[in-house]
Amino acid sequence: MARDRFEEIMRYMHFADNSKLDQHDKYAKLRPLFVHLNAAFLASFCQEDSLCVDESMVPYYGRHGCKQFIRGEPIRFGYKVWSLNTSLGYMVQFEAYQGKGSVTQAALGLRGSVVIDLTKLLPTGPSYKIYFDNFFTSPTLLDSLAQRGFGATGTVRANRTDKCPVITPEVLKKQP
Repeated sequence: MARDRFEEIMRYMHFADNSKLDQHDKYAKLRPLFVHLNAAFLASFCQEDSLCVDESMVPYYGRHGCKQFIRGEPIRFGYKVWSLNTSLGYMVQFEAYQGKGSVTQAALGLRGSVVIDLTKLLPTGPSYKIYFDNFFTSPTLLDSLAQRGFGATGTVRANRTDKCPVITPEVLKKQP
């Protein structure tokens, strides 16, 4: 495709009315597209009971307020996207990270809010089992998911046990 043709298409491609944008949403111009894609992904979802919540990076090197830098990752600069996927890699839901102000459930914090927001629209059916890494895992989140009827598995960081009676790593190292 020629450059001029691409620029002409991009000039007329709009997903939201600029006069009705939410000032608090950094992705307000793309929000209708995100909502449409999530609805389409959910409509085509073959209900699987094992789901995974994780983050992924969309490479981007330009200027934008939501661009992230993560040291030590294969893609260091770009947009962080939270996603709910099946074991075969099908994306069921996604949400682009907007920064610190994107917490929807204060009691759970950012990581718990992400998991709850991604799983709230799942259709009723099988008893879902949600898997996530140590970034998301907390006893409060596990309790919240259990109340909603979800099973959950994740690795717990030593500093995120919320005063649960867990054996400390120092004591565990001394045991046979």
